[in-house]
Amino acid sequence: LFQPLPQAECREQLGLDPRRVWLGFSSTWASTRKGTDIFRDALAQLDVSQLGVLCWGEKPTHPWPRGLEVRLRGSIGPEEISRHYSACDLFVCPSRADNLPNSVLESLACGVPVIGSERGGVPDMARPGTTGWLFDPDSDTACADAIRKALKDRANWPAMAKAGRQIATEEFSIARQASSYRNLFAELRSRRPSL
Repeated sequence: LFQPLPQAECREQLGLDPRRVWLGFSSTWASTRKGTDIFRDALAQLDVSQLGVLCWGEKPTHPWPRGLEVRLRGSIGPEEISRHYSACDLFVCPSRADNLPNSVLESLACGVPVIGSERGGVPDMARPGTTGWLFDPDSDTACADAIRKALKDRANWPAMAKAGRQIATEEFSIARQASSYRNLFAELRSRRPSL
């Protein structure tokens, strides 16, 4: 389901300005735990005249910085998700608290580098210099700095997209996860003291 699609085609289908750098954001619920306020406040520190934000999932209710083009798509079906990721240049996961967010893994599977907070399993997927950039999850300034670094690192986006896709499909495949769980349960069972 999650795979890279032609970016120009996806942008045209979604009506996105092809001259802007598009940042993706998705969340089942737009809350402070998901860092929507951190993302907004980080963007307020940047020149947003050439940026766009494509959001899907629950719509954030806060005001966005002036001059920023924002597209709020709301809930979308599974067949639309790859198109939304693929339309973006970068994906932002500003969570204050999270586990191993599906949105980060889905983004990487679609070949989109990630700017993510150093929380939960995000650093396992958004690897600095390989698949993305990390920042302190409680700091909008750190988030803004990470976005600036990502924008300056544009020449490396294609290599990061390729690495992200490879990591998503090889290290986080369902078959590999099932095998790892099976091995873990077998190991734990072998350690169980006999009665």
